[in-house]
Amino acid sequence: MNPKNNSSSPQDRNLPDTSKKKNTRTSSVALTPPYTSKNRFAPLLTLQDNDKTDGTDDEVSSQQSQVRPKIPPIYVYNISDYQNFHTSLSNITFHEFSIVNTKSALKLNMDSIDDYRTATKLFDEYHTYQFPENKQLSVIIRNLPVNISEACIHKELVELKFEVASVTRLQNKFKTPIPIVAVLLSKSSAAIYSLNRLLHCVVAVEQRQPSKGIPQCTNCQRFSHTKKFCHLPPRCVKCAGDHHYSSCPKDINTPPKCVNCLSDHPASYRGCTFYKEISKKKKQL
Repeated sequence: MNPKNNSSSPQDRNLPDTSKKKNTRTSSVALTPPYTSKNRFAPLLTLQDNDKTDGTDDEVSSQQSQVRPKIPPIYVYNISDYQNFHTSLSNITFHEFSIVNTKSALKLNMDSIDDYRTATKLFDEYHTYQFPENKQLSVIIRNLPVNISEACIHKELVELKFEVASVTRLQNKFKTPIPIVAVLLSKSSAAIYSLNRLLHCVVAVEQRQPSKGIPQCTNCQRFSHTKKFCHLPPRCVKCAGDHHYSSCPKDINTPPKCVNCLSDHPASYRGCTFYKEISKKKKQL
């Protein structure tokens, strides 16, 4: 009897083949489908694209065009009955307003131009300021000979299409005319800064620097506003009387009297204690 042949193959014995197989990649399709990652910020990208076409630019430009103009305050004096004052003001206004108590007057801040104009017609004694958009342009023109008259300069500027309110020849401290004129334009025009010839003279145009001092009204002698926007009774700069200085009866031998500090000097004196006090406060701001 022949012994069992141990060299027979696994297939002959129906046993599994345990021989080592090579790890080769096949071209068959993977059993697990490929994973596709999602962009969590995709909705934001969509919103961003929509923002470019949803009229945002139009809204921004609309908001810029709706910027309210700056409305100057109104300072009302000699209010003895606040309740009646407040009631009268409430009856004529359509928008909000605020009232601030100052040392010598009630300061009104209006929210609309219409209410501002209506309020100025209600009071008799008040002062206010110019609207910024109505502010005139003040420049100086250098190197114009002193023998050229103000009227001649005014006429030439008007022919150049500038809206001129006034032309003033400046003087030095000895009251001698100098080759510089101050020009006030009723309508601001940046084109005047490009002017380099006037009446065939080589000139230079510069913005006129405002005065560093506190403005004083020549009508009521109070400070921080000018005569043009003053609706207060006149007070004399010479004698503190209730009249304009042009009709002051004071003779030359009578000492002056300041309406602000009651000392013996004109109200325009810059050594006045009242003026020094408000100047000091302004520097501290």
